[in-house]
This record gives sequence, C-alpha cells and structure tokens, in this order.
Amino acid sequence: MRHPLRMDLTTDRRELARVDFELFGLRHTAHLVHPGGFLKTLLLDLNPSGAKVVLKRGVAAPWLARGAKMLFNPLLGSEGQLRQDLPCELCWVAGQKIGLRFTPELSLSVSDVFELLSQGWSV
Repeated sequence: MRHPLRMDLTTDRRELARVDFELFGLRHTAHLVHPGGFLKTLLLDLNPSGAKVVLKRGVAAPWLARGAKMLFNPLLGSEGQLRQDLPCELCWVAGQKIGLRFTPELSLSVSDVFELLSQGWSV
C-alpha cells in the first residue's frame, strides 16, 4: 500500500509531496466556487501547489474547462488558510475528476495539513 504522503513523478507532474485523502480513507467535502454558486466535490489529494477533486455524485458541470479561473474552499480547519476561498485554475478535467492549481501556492506545508487532520478539524 502506498503511503498517504506520496511522491510519484512518473505519473504526476506535481513536484511537491501531497496528502492523499483516498489512501487515508477520508471522504472530505470541499467547494469549488464559481460566479453562480459552488459545486460540491470530494477532496482526493492536496499539496501547496494544488489539489485533485471529484464532483460529488449527482453534480453535473459540463461547462467546466481547462484554464477556467475559480475559487476553491477545502473546508479544513476551524479557521485560517484552509477555511477560505483560494484562487485556482483548472489544469485538467477528466470526467468527474478535476485538477486544480492554486494561484498563488499555499504557504502551508503538507505537515501543516497532517497536523489539521490529526487534530480532528476535518469536517
């Protein structure tokens, strides 16, 4: 089994380690905010440069396209940087899965995200 903190540059272009929510068995809701409202997603993985999410079952957004500028709210923590809308760009869309690039990158480290999770602040 892969470790939740993984780095696999052969299949992934991101250079930073990430927290893999799928490997932890976490089903964490996050919001992808657009001018007309927000889309509910499940957070699959997260690192300082971006995130991978999947649209929740029953959510349809055929208008999503690579390069779209949106806001992303990971809904992690009781307050602070992972509890607000973060500017992002859609890097890729493959079916219901979406790759996000944060603009700018988060100042939090992967270990900071682990600390939030270990304190039970995930909702």
